[in-house]
Amino acid sequence: MEPVMKISTEGGMWVRQLHFASSGDVHVGHLHSHEHVTLLAHGKMGVRVDGAQTIFDAPHIITIAAMKAHDLEAMESGTVAYCVSPIADVTTTPV
Repeated sequence: MEPVMKISTEGGMWVRQLHFASSGDVHVGHLHSHEHVTLLAHGKMGVRVDGAQTIFDAPHIITIAAMKAHDLEAMESGTVAYCVSPIADVTTTPV
């Protein structure tokens, strides 16, 4: 399942909160025209970039390069992450 998402635009920043209720929940693959960060605030998450997966434990700041297809998978129930970008840079393309 997709995580529960909340989007906020404050202070010139675009923030997408992702709450993964269950281990195995996946935020499906996509890419951005800009580099951005994902803040893993709670839990454990696998980040697959161009097919290669890396596992991260919270707290961790993850940088994802521009134009790199990626998806996010919860390795623990209750995982929470935040994708953060300047508003001017927000463009997302499904893969």
